[in-house]
Formats: sequence, structure tokens, C-alpha cells
Amino acid sequence: MESALNAVGIELIVDDLDRAIELFVDVMGCGLLSREPSTMVVGEVAIIDAGTIVISLLAPSTSGEGAVLAERTPRLSQIIFGTSDDSVTGAAFDRAVVAGLAVSNLADGRFHVTPESASGALGQPVAIVAVPLVAP
Repeated sequence: MESALNAVGIELIVDDLDRAIELFVDVMGCGLLSREPSTMVVGEVAIIDAGTIVISLLAPSTSGEGAVLAERTPRLSQIIFGTSDDSVTGAAFDRAVVAGLAVSNLADGRFHVTPESASGALGQPVAIVAVPLVAP
């Protein structure tokens, strides 16, 4: 059965961004799409092209101007799903609410199941994010 939502990315929180980039780019042969300051939390992020998915490597800072990530332990922090059909993300949002999950409705049709809410099912705090995909 084909899913209407497809996994399009993951986000890893890392201690050493240079070593993480070296692993994915130099060792595994993935492409480095960008490396820049993070816009969501204080720190730096690198975006890796891993073929069918994108890997975000987040190296959060312990201090600075803006939002400081409270839990900086290296881990899988997000699984990102996407679809070109806005009704699919809307239906997934509705199902998450009916299931009693803590959900944050973000701008532009995006939402995420909070890490704390998903930990009941996954055994670890991982956000589940759904985003609409824009056609090129």
C-alpha cells in the first residue's frame, strides 16, 4: 500500500558538526547542500542530500541570542513527512488530534507531533513533522 505521506527528511542533533559532515559527505558520498546558522534555535545546521531524503544536522549552541535548545543530547530529533496534497497533511493533523497526541499547528499547512507525545509510541522523544511539498 502506497502512503500519501512520504518520509522526506530526518534531523539529527550532533555534538561535532564537522565530524558529522565528514561522515555523510566524505565517507558516505552524500552532497552538502548548505551549512549556515540555524534559524529555529541558536546553533549551526548543515543540510545533507542523501538521495531520497534530506538529513539536517543540527549543532545547537549552549548560549546566544535567540532560542536555546533545552535538550542538546545527540539524537534523532525529527522525522519529516511531506506530500504535495494539502488535504493529506490536514487529514493527518486531524487523526493526530483525535488520537489525543499533543500537536503544534505551524504556518503554511505544517504541523508536528511533539517529541514528548511521540515518545509514548517510539520510546524516545522524536518530533514527527508533516509539511506540504511545493512542486519545482
